[in-house]
Amino acid sequence: MRPALVIEVAHLVIAVAVVFLVFWAFAWSYPPGAATIWAVGGVTVAIAALLQVPPILRAGRRA
Repeated sequence: MRPALVIEVAHLVIAVAVVFLVFWAFAWSYPPGAATIWAVGGVTVAIAALLQVPPILRAGRRA
C-alpha cells in the first residue's frame, strides 16, 4: 500500500472519530436534543467522508 494512500485513509478515520466524539459530547450535554444532534452528526460524518474521497483517489493513482 502506498504511504500517501495510508495517510489519506488515516485522515478519514481520524476525522470520523473526532466528529463522533464532538457530537457525542454535544448529545451528552443536551439530552433533550440528542436525536437531532445525532442526525446532524450523521450528516456531518457523511460529508466529511465524501470530502475525503478525491484525495484518497488521487493518492491511489500516484506512482
